[in-house]
Amino acid sequence: MSKIQQFFDDLRQKRVAFIGTGVSHTELISVFRKKGIGVTVLDKRQADKFQETYDALTAQGVDFILGEDYLEHLTDFDVVFRTPGMYFNNPALTKAREAGVVITSEMEAFFELCPCKILAVTGSDGKTT
Repeated sequence: MSKIQQFFDDLRQKRVAFIGTGVSHTELISVFRKKGIGVTVLDKRQADKFQETYDALTAQGVDFILGEDYLEHLTDFDVVFRTPGMYFNNPALTKAREAGVVITSEMEAFFELCPCKILAVTGSDGKTT
């Protein structure tokens, strides 16, 4: 079994959440659902603020925890994919890590699974570098 197959197999046995529904998360959530992985989205916004995405993900069987207290539910999950814009040391994330929750991101998963040497280019102009 390949490393990526093992990754998806392992996640099928876990309670998985994503913080936020940005472009990259929305696509990754769809991939996870196609692989049979249950997903819950945690988002500060209410559904009417991202209705099209909410409807599309609901149709795929995604669950949601929405509203101001969305980060209070982190310890209900085994693995949480944080949004890139969320500070790594956010107090809610730190508390969840201390409780044994794996806090990761799509880039961390990519680096873990990528079968080749990884080179990075950094810059001061943001993500377009």
